[in-house]
Amino acid sequence: MNFLCFSQQQFDQTGHTAILGLNSGQGVVSKFATQMKLKLLGAAVAAATLAASTAHATEYLGQGSYNGASYTMYITTNGATGVLVRSDITAWDLTLSDSNNTVELNQSSSSLYFYHNYFTAVDDADLFSSDNGYLTATPDALSFNFDGAFSDASGIFFQGNSFPPGSDLLDTGTLCIQGRGCFDETSGSGFGVAGDGYDYTYIPVTGNIVIAEKYVPPGTPEPATWAMMMLGVFGMGAMLRRRRALAGLA
Repeated sequence: MNFLCFSQQQFDQTGHTAILGLNSGQGVVSKFATQMKLKLLGAAVAAATLAASTAHATEYLGQGSYNGASYTMYITTNGATGVLVRSDITAWDLTLSDSNNTVELNQSSSSLYFYHNYFTAVDDADLFSSDNGYLTATPDALSFNFDGAFSDASGIFFQGNSFPPGSDLLDTGTLCIQGRGCFDETSGSGFGVAGDGYDYTYIPVTGNIVIAEKYVPPGTPEPATWAMMMLGVFGMGAMLRRRRALAGLA
């Protein structure tokens, strides 16, 4: 069935409507469908932009406890994957507990170091580096190769910045993720948790294992969920508009 509709209008000097062009109803519906497709495409682009903007930062959560000591660490990266360097870690929030003390460290109150060649380094430039090749990231997890780090005495550690007069460096709290060498020459691979001085607890770990998983705050939709929600809303709107257009033209 074909029917007539206005495709363009103008007003003459007396204010009456003059029809300048005619199209079939089929052509109008086709044009409407094309417009809806463009709107849906725009919604998809907007959703993809939202997902890309949130993907620039990834937060991971890791927890552990052993023999009276525990740690909870939130580590935020710039979204990099593969082997991480020091600059890829942009923020952290740690809670460390041992038998004597509980401390909280973040990027304002503590420092993060990558080290390697602990037993053979001749100076700090040789000891500390921007990376040591053993901390890796995927979009879903952080992993540390404890076995590889053990072979060349490597690791990473978070250490408090403020040192009370007469105190040890470790009095402000330290979390060490190590192959060897963070606390002493005898400890093997694993986590070292110090809440007070050198009274640290060693948590033995071996292998190349996940130490933290991607953290999503409760009730926060994933970017892909946002995209699906937005596409669903626009799709429902397109259907309603199409029904109204067809009803008006019938």
